[in-house]
Amino acid sequence: MKIRFAAMFALIIISSTLLAFRSLDQTPNLILSLFITGVPSCCAVCAFRQFVHPLQKIIAYARQIADGNLTGSIEGKFLLELNELAAALQKMANTLGSKLAFM
Repeated sequence: MKIRFAAMFALIIISSTLLAFRSLDQTPNLILSLFITGVPSCCAVCAFRQFVHPLQKIIAYARQIADGNLTGSIEGKFLLELNELAAALQKMANTLGSKLAFM
């Protein structure tokens, strides 16, 4: 849903830029403005895929632990600090599971 919103936002910016420069007939400025608006839009989509989507997986796993499901696992590849967070949550669930098993 969020990816679709980012893509629609990028298309709106690009189409409005095209319409504005089409009436002015300034092709070099059109190419420059498409580059200026297109690159940040692509970067936003890439950032979403690299950080937000994995973070949503980690949040879903943390909710499983909060609901009492200590046997679940977290799936996926995570970058940098997100990998450390995922590993810490997995370790926490394992530790809680082993300590609660003795009670």
